Amino acid sequence: QHFNSERAPGRNGTARLPGHLRAFLDEALVASLQASASQGAFVEALRSSRERALTVDWTTKGIEDKFDEAEVVLSAAEQSMDLPCSDAAMVENVLRRASCVVGLHPDQATGAALELALTLNVPAAIVPCCVYAVDFP
Repeated sequence: QHFNSERAPGRNGTARLPGHLRAFLDEALVASLQASASQGAFVEALRSSRERALTVDWTTKGIEDKFDEAEVVLSAAEQSMDLPCSDAAMVENVLRRASCVVGLHPDQATGAALELALTLNVPAAIVPCCVYAVDFP
């Protein structure tokens, strides 16, 4: 399953990309949103996070590597998903302006969702996935 990289059919029969961003909510990305982070830290963290996200698939077993790091070859669709700096600034603005963080079955991102809420100092509502209940009691 490639939820975040396959083209979805458009209303008029044309292909369109999904209206979401494929990235990891990892420690570097969350840290780049802290008030003490340097300018440009978010752009670099988002770029790195997105590159990593393109090398994995979400499966019923969780996140699994698509291929060895040395063999990563991105499709044209994946390469076209690169964000210009202005779009990265928009993503940063959206995250910084969040009034809450909601995680519905966030699987292995449960901890990251809570870290984001703490970093942004906003309320959080997390409904963890029963498959990962052992990881997040």
